[in-house]
Amino acid sequence: WENPRAAFASISRVLRPTGTLCLSDERRDISIAAWAVVYLFGTLTMGGMSRYWRSSIRASYTPDELRALFPQADGRRWNVEGSFLDLVVTSRAAD
Repeated sequence: WENPRAAFASISRVLRPTGTLCLSDERRDISIAAWAVVYLFGTLTMGGMSRYWRSSIRASYTPDELRALFPQADGRRWNVEGSFLDLVVTSRAAD
């Protein structure tokens, strides 16, 4: 996204009060074991195209960087969970 802070503010603005957002992307701070999987699996399954997957990972966010982009006073609860390769962002109305 060109301006991720504005994108999250827009999402928060247009999402219904009872609506839920679920967004998934790669994470940049993956472990050496995860990089090994990316190189091995990517090369075996995608060949030369795997370089685009690696490029996407290098351009992604860490959980802390992503949390810093969320609107602070929008009445929503934002959550970031990291897995082996990915980040999942969820948002819902605060209780």
